[in-house]
Amino acid sequence: HAPVRGLLNLMDLSLRIASILFPMLALVGVGYFYGRRHESDMTVANRLNMDIFVTALVFSALANKSFDLAHYGPLALGMMLMVLGSGLVGWLIGRLSGLQPLTLAPTLMFNNSINLGVPLAVLTFGPDILPLAVVLFVVSTLLHFSLGVWLLDHHASLTDLWKKPVVLAT
Repeated sequence: HAPVRGLLNLMDLSLRIASILFPMLALVGVGYFYGRRHESDMTVANRLNMDIFVTALVFSALANKSFDLAHYGPLALGMMLMVLGSGLVGWLIGRLSGLQPLTLAPTLMFNNSINLGVPLAVLTFGPDILPLAVVLFVVSTLLHFSLGVWLLDHHASLTDLWKKPVVLAT
């Protein structure tokens, strides 16, 4: 009976994983096939997403519950260390391999964590995880729009950081 129970547990786990990933993979698939058939400029959609929808998500997640920033401090610090550590690894790999370190490091530091990461976290762990996912996203976004911009342009003004709607919502 143990092998049968093990197989049933594996099937249950597989179905759970599929039920979590399917909605996101389906949306990506729809977007992929739409993009293949129709030439489209995503500039407006991306601007609406970052300036309105993501901003509303951040504001809603942070405003809906009592939010004790000190409680999430270790999580925010961990995210900051992960982003900076990824950049350090990218810089070292770039230096050792002869690639441009400032080309490789930012690509390892900054990823698209909101579009896939937050829905995956919520589908996996439930809606109570949303504030934690938003804290991770906010730290990543603040580093992206400050350190990331500075890495690419040392003359960039950090005052522009406060003009981003998602930063203002935070």
